[in-house]
Amino acid sequence: MLRILLHFIINILLILGLAAVLPDFQVVGFNQAAIFIVILAILNWTLLPIIKILTLPLTLLSLGLFNVILNLVVVIIVANIVDGISLGDSTINQLFIASLISIILAIGNGLVGNLDKSR
Repeated sequence: MLRILLHFIINILLILGLAAVLPDFQVVGFNQAAIFIVILAILNWTLLPIIKILTLPLTLLSLGLFNVILNLVVVIIVANIVDGISLGDSTINQLFIASLISIILAIGNGLVGNLDKSR
């Protein structure tokens, strides 16, 4: 339970850090970042595995690159659901910011996971 809480706190801090660095990515406050992470986690645990199974042939044809697109779409959907989070006005900005969010969250979760395994 403590490990999951640590992941959530690190992810919230990463989202707030990205919002401070990227000019088009806006997060109103800590609560919106927390809601964003919770909804993203729920979709990643429930909906994304089902979608990945359904799109397995497309993923195999693209050598796994379609999974990246699925992750970007989920991040964009969650950002549009949560009030107080904006990825920018243009579609290119949204894709760029969503890809940065996915990459940074993956790196952060990987680092926290490695720290947890080293104990």
